[in-house]
Amino acid sequence: MAGELERDVLFAVIRAGLGQSVSVPPITDDVFEQLIRFGKRQSLFPIIWQGIQTLCPDNRWAPAVQTDLFNCITRNVWRENGLKTARRALDGANIPYVLLKGAVIQHLYPEPWMRTSSDIDILVPEEDLDAAVRAMEENTAFKAEEKGYHDVSMMSDNYHLELHFSLKEREEKLDPLLAKAWDYTVPAEEGSCRRFTPEYELFYVVAHMEHHFIGGGLGVRPFIDLWLLLHKTDCDKDALNALLDACGLTTFFDTCRRLCAAWFDGAEHDDATALLEKYCLSGGVLGSDALFYVARQRKNKGWRYVLSRVWIPKDELISSYGDEGEAKHSTLYYQVKRWNSWVFRKDRQQELKGQIDQLQKVPEEAIAEFNKLVDMMDL
Repeated sequence: MAGELERDVLFAVIRAGLGQSVSVPPITDDVFEQLIRFGKRQSLFPIIWQGIQTLCPDNRWAPAVQTDLFNCITRNVWRENGLKTARRALDGANIPYVLLKGAVIQHLYPEPWMRTSSDIDILVPEEDLDAAVRAMEENTAFKAEEKGYHDVSMMSDNYHLELHFSLKEREEKLDPLLAKAWDYTVPAEEGSCRRFTPEYELFYVVAHMEHHFIGGGLGVRPFIDLWLLLHKTDCDKDALNALLDACGLTTFFDTCRRLCAAWFDGAEHDDATALLEKYCLSGGVLGSDALFYVARQRKNKGWRYVLSRVWIPKDELISSYGDEGEAKHSTLYYQVKRWNSWVFRKDRQQELKGQIDQLQKVPEEAIAEFNKLVDMMDL
C-alpha cells in the first residue's frame, strides 16, 4: 500500500477483520483490488475479506473472491484433518509432543480458518523422532520425505507437516534457550500433548519473528499473532522479560509490541516503528528476494556475500547433504561436493548467477536502512 490513506484503510480493514469497531472512507473498486492483492501476498486474505465484509455489508465483491475463499476453507479442512490424525498417532504411541505456531495461535483468531498456514508444525523429543516418524507413517497419510536441520518433512496428498525434533535456528544467542524448550512445557488437555507456558509461547513467537527478520522475511501476520497473544493470554511479564533478556530480544520485542499498538490499537508511530513498518510492508509474508539480499549483506556486501557462500558452516552442510557418513567424511568433503554441483549442474549455475544479479541490484540506501533498523533494535 503506497499512500497514507491506503495505509490507514489497510489497517482499518484488518482491525475490522479481527472484530474491532472502526470506520473508513468508502472502499472503491480500486482500493478493494489493492487490499485483496496485499492480503494474498501477505497470507492475510481471510482477515482482509472478513474486514471488507464487515465494512461493506452489501457484499458486492463476493463473486470476485469466491474461489479464493473456497480454497482457504478447503485448506483449513485439510489442515484440521491432518492435525487430528497426527495427534491421534502420537497419542497412540505415547510420544510427547507440542503443537507449534499456527496450530496453537489459530484458536485466538475470530475463526481458526482465518489464520492461514502452509504446513503443520509439531515438536517431539529428538530421542523419540524415529518412533514418531514410524507412528505417522503407519497410522496417517503422512510419509517422510527428508530430514532437515531441525525437522523431518512429511507429506500427505493434501498437506505438509514438519515434525520438529529441535527448535534451534543456527543463531548463537537464541539456540541455548530454544534447546531447552521441553523445560517450559506443561501437560495439555489430554493424551500425550504438552504445551508451552504462556511466557515461553510468547518468547518462541518473538524469537521466530527475529529469525525471519534477520533473514529478510517478516510480514504483517506474525504481528497479528503477537498482538493476539499479548491481548488474549495471561502472561507473567517478569518471566517473559527474563527469557527475552537472556537472548538479547528485549528491544526487538518492545519495538514489535509498539508496532502492534500502532497497527491494531491506533497508537502513534515512532522512528523505529515507522522504519520497521516500511520493511514489513514491502514484501510478502516471508519478505521478498530483495529483502533477503538486503539482510544478507549486513556484514558481507556485494561480492563478499558470494565469497561467504563459498565456504559455509558444517551444520548447514549437514542440513543440505545429511549426516550419513559424518564420521568418515570431513567438512572439506561436503564443501567440494557443493562446488562440484556448481560446475556440473546448470540449475545451480543459474542459481548462483541469479544471486549475483540480485546482489548487484540492491540499493545502498536499502542496506543502510536495514542496518539502522537492526541497530535501533539492538540486534
